[in-house]
Amino acid sequence: TYTGMEWWMTGAYTVEPLHPPLARAAAASLLYLSGIRPLEAAQAIKDGHTSPEEMAAAFHTVGWVKAYNLFYDGGDVIHRLVLARLPMLPFYVLSLLVVFCWSRRLFGDAAGLFSLTLYATLPTVTAHAGLATTDTPYAALCVATLYVFSRWLETPGRKWTLLLALSGALTLGTKFSVLMHLPAAMLVMTVWHIKHTPAAPWRPYVRTIPVMLAVAAFAIAAVYRFDPVTPIIEGIKQVMDKNAAGHANVFLGEIHPQGSFWYFPVVWFFKTPLAFMVLLPLTFIAVRRQKNPAAWQPLLAAGAILGISMTSQINIGVRHVLPMDALLCIASGTGLLWLARYRKPAGAMLCAGLLGWQAYDYAASYPDRISYFNPLAGDTPSWIASDSNFDWGQNNLKFLMALRNHHVDTVALCMPFVILDIYVLLRQEFTLETCPDRPRPGWIAVTNDIVMLKKDGRPLDWLKGHEPVENIGRTAKLYYISP
Repeated sequence: TYTGMEWWMTGAYTVEPLHPPLARAAAASLLYLSGIRPLEAAQAIKDGHTSPEEMAAAFHTVGWVKAYNLFYDGGDVIHRLVLARLPMLPFYVLSLLVVFCWSRRLFGDAAGLFSLTLYATLPTVTAHAGLATTDTPYAALCVATLYVFSRWLETPGRKWTLLLALSGALTLGTKFSVLMHLPAAMLVMTVWHIKHTPAAPWRPYVRTIPVMLAVAAFAIAAVYRFDPVTPIIEGIKQVMDKNAAGHANVFLGEIHPQGSFWYFPVVWFFKTPLAFMVLLPLTFIAVRRQKNPAAWQPLLAAGAILGISMTSQINIGVRHVLPMDALLCIASGTGLLWLARYRKPAGAMLCAGLLGWQAYDYAASYPDRISYFNPLAGDTPSWIASDSNFDWGQNNLKFLMALRNHHVDTVALCMPFVILDIYVLLRQEFTLETCPDRPRPGWIAVTNDIVMLKKDGRPLDWLKGHEPVENIGRTAKLYYISP
């Protein structure tokens, strides 16, 4: 959001080009229009330092710790978070529309409604739709681009050429994961299309490429405020360097310094409702019965995205394969429809049962859907995967309000990876102490991330005889130990 504010205020995008600007500019849009400014940038304006160079200098001298003042400088935190998160909702609505339209086109109205229902009741999808990040905008635009691409394969006319150029450029303007996901998905879709339409002429496709490239270049230049070359090159370089170095992550009870090949399929399995997992084999049966070869395209694209993502060394959340959920839901609508029509009324009852099961899981995941894992993950799911799969700061304000409500002055933090923004705020308001390795009186906040506690190296077995004063969502507990 802070980098998006730089985009609005200076017309540049230089603070952190690791991610392209579209989603971040969207997150900052309502904050900017409401007159909210980062403290240092506001001071520069007050002092009359408003030239592009002076404003850029103001943003670059802030640093990430002070950047959080955009939300925590004494203003209404909730109001500012709402303003940052609201612009994510149109992207979520776009993803809903694409899921419905693609499924409806392939399998009919009823299947489209089934697909929409499945997608709208996936906890991970709606959890990230409520956060001001790049993930939901990227997932929506990526799937929209693949839908447009499927239409372009069928009819390479002006309409679908222009839409493909625009949607592809906007996806690139949201997240550099597109450079892995879209080529892989488009390749398998193209090969499948050629295999089943071998007599299709190739010249109409080739003739659209110059127009497509020109429109896409203009659109991506507009996203970068017509200065795209340096930030795109620098952003791609940063992503490549980060992937080469790897990113520490929790996977199956261990802390890995780099990525694990099986990370995404395993974590996705445990983060997906069991009803949806039961439906997937039925979906393959139903798709196989379809006479239209295009019915396989969503499944092929989902497989390509998962396959190419398994080679990544950046394993910090199943959110990185969020487009896969939409693609699987598109195909799964016909799985439910096939089941509903199979040996009535038993099939219809099974269909209703799966939908009810998933709806129940979805309702039970409220309000902490980020940390949702299906029952197979057990009582301590953080051993499977942590980071944005479990605790991504979604309970920061709950934690802060709990400390205030209990009139806490001093608290020991047994939370090794406290999210930076809440740590900055806590340090200003409370006395923070390190995690004790032996019984001691007072307030203690303990993460439910068992692997992070193991990494911290402080045994907390002595806490087992104490009941927490308050559960901070699913991710932490607040204890008070009497003197």
